[in-house]
Amino acid sequence: MKDRALVIPDGKFGRISIPKELLLSVAIVKDVVFCGKDFKIEIWAKEKFDENGITQDEFVNLAEKILG
Repeated sequence: MKDRALVIPDGKFGRISIPKELLLSVAIVKDVVFCGKDFKIEIWAKEKFDENGITQDEFVNLAEKILG
């Protein structure tokens, strides 16, 4: 299973085309989330991205804990 691909923007339209096998390998059906990580962009199915995140309350509590 392919979990990464080099994607080059289309010079004419400024769009990118994501290979179908890559979309299928990460279970993207409709909604997509692009997430920057270091010098890479992660592409997530929105449902999976939301499952792995934290709620706003959890984020605020964590920020308060870290920042004091």
